[in-house]
Amino acid sequence: DEEDEEDDTQSLRAINATRIEEWLELKVREVFDKLAGKDYDLAGEVINTLEAVAAGARSAADRAQASRDRSLAAEEDPSMWCMTLDQLHELRDAIQPDMEEYC
Repeated sequence: DEEDEEDDTQSLRAINATRIEEWLELKVREVFDKLAGKDYDLAGEVINTLEAVAAGARSAADRAQASRDRSLAAEEDPSMWCMTLDQLHELRDAIQPDMEEYC
């Protein structure tokens, strides 16, 4: 059922978010270890990887937000509230008795 699917989706998102956080924490520890060993070049490489991931995440978040904004704008646009002719006929048929009563 749809509610179970939504719960599963939320669970997967939480698991993925946890995995990402764990990976980031591992990378930060890796930088600390490299710095402790005075291996500044390798620490810099890990930092560059983190910067690239951060840039990719920011880009993905920006694209997702822009898509959401466009969807909301389209939903609020009256031109999106179109009815097919069949729907219009169904509406007319549904309200016809009331209209005859009032007119």
